[in-house]
Amino acid sequence: MLRLRLNQFLFLSLSLCVSLLFRASFEKAEASTIVLGGDRPARLYIPAAADSQKTMPLILFLHGYGVTGPQVNFQFSAARDSNKLGYLALIPDGQPDVRGKNFWNATPECCNFYGSERDDVVYLSALIEEAKKTVAVGDIYLFGHSNGGFMANRMACERPELFKGIISVAGGLYKDVSLCKNPGQVPFLQIHGTADTTIPYASNESYSGALETVQNWAQLEGCKSSVSNKASEDLILFGLGPVPSGNETDSLVFDNCLGGSKVGLWTVNGGSHVNLFNGLVKKALGFFDKP
Repeated sequence: MLRLRLNQFLFLSLSLCVSLLFRASFEKAEASTIVLGGDRPARLYIPAAADSQKTMPLILFLHGYGVTGPQVNFQFSAARDSNKLGYLALIPDGQPDVRGKNFWNATPECCNFYGSERDDVVYLSALIEEAKKTVAVGDIYLFGHSNGGFMANRMACERPELFKGIISVAGGLYKDVSLCKNPGQVPFLQIHGTADTTIPYASNESYSGALETVQNWAQLEGCKSSVSNKASEDLILFGLGPVPSGNETDSLVFDNCLGGSKVGLWTVNGGSHVNLFNGLVKKALGFFDKP
């Protein structure tokens, strides 16, 4: 938990420094917003060029422990890229625990530290349904970072039918895979830095590591083969720690899965827990579009 809090502080510092430099251009580029969610409000960003008669992809972005929707918006350039790429960005906040830290009630591994019985699966599912009643929604994707990545795994285990793709950044699946109640054939992508000291890349007694997570998903989804492509992407712009250069990210894909699904792992060599990414949304959506 100490490492989670330290990374929260560092992420706040990084967000403030970089946002001050680019704030004006970000504000000009962001889409218009409406608020959904009632007593648990969430912002829905709508591209300026949206046509009310045509469906658009919707992406649900979930923040990590102790941070907020606006911060994950900044981290993934969610609202800014919604204009460029033509998707709806839905960005809620978790609710505070007894220490005032926002969290999602995801898997036992992270980060319901104080025994809350809040059901965030119900909340997020209802939020998606409200969005569908408000605007013309097409395919739905989920991006989650850290605690949000664990929540993404839980959503994939309980409501896979809602999504065309799930992206977990520095999150993980249940250590006890039998707790994954209702896995379906939802394509799944794990993105994880090898230098992550908060949610380690390698498995340990507390967390399913990146490879263990995707191997378990490949088994749950009945995948028959895997393909490894080295040095495939340059993902990192800034990081809390040394920033790897060049095409630092390797790709492992499990395919030939039941229902035409697939499972992928993008290993960010030298990547830390908190990073600012280089066009991650576009690149990740490309993973789901490619055969």
